[in-house]
Amino acid sequence: MSRVGKKPVTIPSGVTATVDGQTVKMKGPKGQLQFIVHDDVEVKFENGAVKVAPRLETNRAQAMYGTARAQVANLVEGVTKGFEKKLEITGVGYRAALQGKNLQLALGYSGDPQLPSAGALQGQGREVRQRIHLPQGRQEEVTEPVMSLKVTNARRKQRVRLSLRRSAGGRPRLSVFRSSKHIYAQVIDDLKGETLASASSLEKAMRESGNTGANIDAAKAVGKLLAERAVKNGVKEVVFDRGSYLYHGRVKALADAARESGLSF
Repeated sequence: MSRVGKKPVTIPSGVTATVDGQTVKMKGPKGQLQFIVHDDVEVKFENGAVKVAPRLETNRAQAMYGTARAQVANLVEGVTKGFEKKLEITGVGYRAALQGKNLQLALGYSGDPQLPSAGALQGQGREVRQRIHLPQGRQEEVTEPVMSLKVTNARRKQRVRLSLRRSAGGRPRLSVFRSSKHIYAQVIDDLKGETLASASSLEKAMRESGNTGANIDAAKAVGKLLAERAVKNGVKEVVFDRGSYLYHGRVKALADAARESGLSF
């Protein structure tokens, strides 16, 4: 439970706060800002304060609602006091001076760089025309880094989990994991943090039948066994969590077998 998240954010005079769904908007003397709160967090405006609370009793919801409260407090500070950054220059002969609306820095270069005013630095007009750190060595073409397969899979898994969380409606989650030699499946109650049923190609009966888990037949057998155990425990409706895997091959075969054996999703 977050200590920060429990505290409501009081809206001072001169600031207008509105909550539209998951979007919090603040308007004050310094301008207007907004922030979209995570779906696991409930946000509301009442009695002159913005309050946040976790929607579910999950670790992610508990972690996110403290962050949401801090972000809302930042909105209030931004539209009333504004944001600032203090720079301490240490060194013999180094100095800074304000000339008109530009900040001139003497840092030992042949030409003293000039930076625009704070308003321009916040994106209200001009860009920085000179760079403080001069380029060194060879200048080569800068390209966007190629996203690794690990990062791609992690993002796909997170996207699928978020979609399931929104549409689950209290139903357990059928989670699948596969390797090059085996395949595993579980029916999980995320609200209680319990595993209701499980099956894998590592079980003795599966090994004795010659199913290694690396083929479609083994995936079908695991799906059928899992569905039978889940139905026996009173579970008939689930949501299917394919994780970072595409819905084809062994993953699809396991899902089809689970449907044929009594699970609905």
